[in-house]
Amino acid sequence: MTARFDALGIIVSDMAATLAFYGLLGLDFDEDSEAAGHMEAKLPGGTRLMLDTEEVIASFDPDFRPPTGLVESGSLLSVINHRTSIVSAMR
Repeated sequence: MTARFDALGIIVSDMAATLAFYGLLGLDFDEDSEAAGHMEAKLPGGTRLMLDTEEVIASFDPDFRPPTGLVESGSLLSVINHRTSIVSAMR
């Protein structure tokens, strides 16, 4: 069996703000699971974008400490969106 890239996970501190941002980019998340602290959206090509709150991650990793900045987190997601005014309005 050949392995394939299936999902990208992002740890978030504010799920509502994160959903609002990615919603502006056109991603649809399963709204039924927001209360559980875990959300998923299918990206073009079938890859999943998974969002988990810091509390969810800490529930199965007792040593988890939230990152303090982009450099420490080591993650960056780049999205092409030709409607920059929408994204700029989030600032």
